[in-house]
Amino acid sequence: GAVLANRAGLFNIGQEGQLTIGVGFAVWAAISFPGPGPVKLVAALIAGGIGGGLWAGIAAVLRYRFSVNEVIATLLFNFVAFQALNYALDRTWLLKPDDLVGALPPQSGPVGVDARLPRMDSLLGVPAHIGILLALALTALVGFVLVRSSWGARLRLLGASAPLAHRAGVRAWLMGGAALMLAGAAAGVAGSVMLTGVVYRVDPGFSNNVGWTGLLVALVARDRPAAVAPVALAFGAMQAGGNLLASTGVPRYLVDIVTALVVLAAIFPPVLLELRERRRIHRESLAAGDAHDQ
Repeated sequence: GAVLANRAGLFNIGQEGQLTIGVGFAVWAAISFPGPGPVKLVAALIAGGIGGGLWAGIAAVLRYRFSVNEVIATLLFNFVAFQALNYALDRTWLLKPDDLVGALPPQSGPVGVDARLPRMDSLLGVPAHIGILLALALTALVGFVLVRSSWGARLRLLGASAPLAHRAGVRAWLMGGAALMLAGAAAGVAGSVMLTGVVYRVDPGFSNNVGWTGLLVALVARDRPAAVAPVALAFGAMQAGGNLLASTGVPRYLVDIVTALVVLAAIFPPVLLELRERRRIHRESLAAGDAHDQ
């Protein structure tokens, strides 16, 4: 999702809020939607995507209708989303079950066993669910769309040069709005997968910085879908290793420091090279201008 928004020239930092709203939609669907377990599971995944996409759509409307910078809008909507989920978890007519009235922290009811993602322990030998395959499939789909489709070409053109895209007939509000909503939908689906594959219930701290981590993964991968999966795996390994180190007495924040260093090491070199190239072009243009004057 972050890759899609970045390729469109939009910096979406609202993944935490979009995941939060998406998981609110998802837990409601998983518990309240009629039908057997598999139907509830599919409904939860779809509802999570719809919730995250609609939440990002508000920022898209503000961006293209009222010229509100998407960085500010998506950032501030994170805090609105957190409070909205807290409100829903504290109301029995929304997400709070009657048997948990007065429980602290407020939380939703559990997702039924039949509405959870199937596991692949026997195939991989590790505790894993098919949400991993869903993530890989969506990553491959994003890569294909960006590289092989005309829609992806227009999206990349918009991100590279909005004036040029306008001259080519690309409607910025349509392409950019769609990219931002799809980014939010991806965050919402991620929350649905966390809900139905790992946690099974929602509380106020559900997101656990997964949205922020997704943004960092996209930055380190330099918005290349092919690099997203291995970078995400590396981040997950660092976090899992940090939990193990914390159990031995090593400070947990060391993992955050290492993660930050990895991000800086991945971002700074391209920026410095681009600055150096711009300075070279500027010097050459000045030299050519002097030669012409002479």
